[in-house]
Amino acid sequence: MLLLPLVAPLVAGPVAAQNPDPERAALQQRYDALFEQMLANPADLETMFAFAETAAALGNYDQAISTLERMLMFNPNLPRVRLELGALYLRVGAPEAARAYFTQALEADDVPPPVRERVQAYLEQIDRLQSRHWFGGSVFAGLRFQTNANAGPNSTRVRVGGGDAFLADRFTADEDFNAFLSGALIHRYDLDTKDGDYWESRLLGYGSKQFDLSDLDLAVIEGETGPRLTIVPGTTLRPFGLANTVMLSEDQLFTTFGGGFEVEHQFNDSTLGFARYTGVYKDFHNSSENPTANDQTGAEHEIRLGFRYRPYEDLLLSAEGWFLHDDSRRDYFTNDEYGLSLGVQHIYPAPFDLTEVPWMISLTATGMLRDYEAADPLIDPDEQRFDREYRITLANSFRIRNDFSIEAQIQRSENSSTLPNFERENWSFLLGALWTF
Repeated sequence: MLLLPLVAPLVAGPVAAQNPDPERAALQQRYDALFEQMLANPADLETMFAFAETAAALGNYDQAISTLERMLMFNPNLPRVRLELGALYLRVGAPEAARAYFTQALEADDVPPPVRERVQAYLEQIDRLQSRHWFGGSVFAGLRFQTNANAGPNSTRVRVGGGDAFLADRFTADEDFNAFLSGALIHRYDLDTKDGDYWESRLLGYGSKQFDLSDLDLAVIEGETGPRLTIVPGTTLRPFGLANTVMLSEDQLFTTFGGGFEVEHQFNDSTLGFARYTGVYKDFHNSSENPTANDQTGAEHEIRLGFRYRPYEDLLLSAEGWFLHDDSRRDYFTNDEYGLSLGVQHIYPAPFDLTEVPWMISLTATGMLRDYEAADPLIDPDEQRFDREYRITLANSFRIRNDFSIEAQIQRSENSSTLPNFERENWSFLLGALWTF
């Protein structure tokens, strides 16, 4: 059948470079058998398409291209063949030839929707490759429910001035819904170097509106910019500057400005490592709701190390660790945080062929320790705060198209502390729609 796609092996690169020898040997046997079948029946389009697919998988792009072009001589009205030819020409570094075939594919009669969608995606990719400016981004909107939306303590019994006190129920954990909207806009400017260096700027925004706890309405805007430069082949450096502002309810909670740098190293086709340092100054602002917020003003330094390993095309494993020092005007707010996050992500076919594109499920486990520098005399002058926080997150992306999906997430978090004021737990349920461009 001509429905067998060539796109996946073309995007992934030669299978020979990734598969073990037995698999390559099997491909070679299939290639030889199909070649004999073509010699016996040179007008069989099914055999020609299968041969071109196998040749592409082996990295024999010239043979795959010539075979598909012969198919068009027998039948010019094959938009899927023109799609595969365009993908092949793009793979071998001939974007103009690729554009010609993609355009012809769209001009054919009765173009199948999956073919049209892939062609349009490839044409957008060519435009990005040929322009020094590239824009992309996303918009994410939905609803979230939390059993402890106000991050209140589990119990009414807390510490005040070193002794036990009891809160009214309304000050403990309280559930609530919120509606949220987030967006990201990314711009890259090609620096026109032989290594493909570029300057990248990001603008991020987030806003949430609580259904009941309106004093927790949140708005965040952040900007980041800097070049990504190749140090040696496989290793890049990205220095950057950043600034943000955070609003809580209708008051400005804090502003941040600073910068840092990130180093990425591609060990091989399946393994990426990175290190990132960020240093910022956070300026908190007092308000009627937070009259002592300014006590938290100070510098923040963070170091992150991580790896991403893809053993198979449909499986991604990740690990990330960090150390953060948060300095404040009051010693009892100053703390050191140590964290570790482990994740697994699996891409799988949509059940019952509900969509043409695959879905994705992910599981992330995170643990953090926070060690505070001094005791807070208003809470307990003899007990320094030490927290342990754990989170586990299960998420699924129900992809409708390559650029649109329904996102669902369940998260369980728990914070244990030496002080009962900060003992809390929370369940979070999220459902939203994500559009990328």
